[in-house]
Amino acid sequence: MAQRIQQMPDSAIPYARKALPFSSLMRGNGAMNPPGVGMRNADDGGNFPKPYANAQDQRNAELKMQNVRQNEIARQPQLVAGAQGQARKDIAEISDQQFKDQRYMNNYLSNVIEGTSGGGAIKSLAYEPEFAKAQNAVAVAQMFAQRTAPEIGQLLVEQKLYS
Repeated sequence: MAQRIQQMPDSAIPYARKALPFSSLMRGNGAMNPPGVGMRNADDGGNFPKPYANAQDQRNAELKMQNVRQNEIARQPQLVAGAQGQARKDIAEISDQQFKDQRYMNNYLSNVIEGTSGGGAIKSLAYEPEFAKAQNAVAVAQMFAQRTAPEIGQLLVEQKLYS
């Protein structure tokens, strides 16, 4: 595990450590000097290099923080997936309610039309121009569903109209 590196104040560095690079330089070993004075393992701030300290508490705290970080990383995709699932559920509920409303309206209208004059209202609708347009739209949609030309559906409607 990498050790924490911190700057030691000059007052904390012993004179022997300060003087060693100069002494080596005077003896011709200057190329072997490290770029900084450095510090002893016992002065690095962690418990690992200290023979008299138990490093287990420090290691457990580091592992606990690592666990928290990794759990948060793993939690993000789960939150996104949960939000997507909730959105799909909400859309399905709204769509289902709209379908039920439309079905209720259609049933109600058919009951009203059938209830008045025993179906005679439908026969009177057959001569209205809006009814012909609706009938044409249904025939064209059926032809699209059968993957044939929609003009054929329109011709069939016109043929029924004049026959």
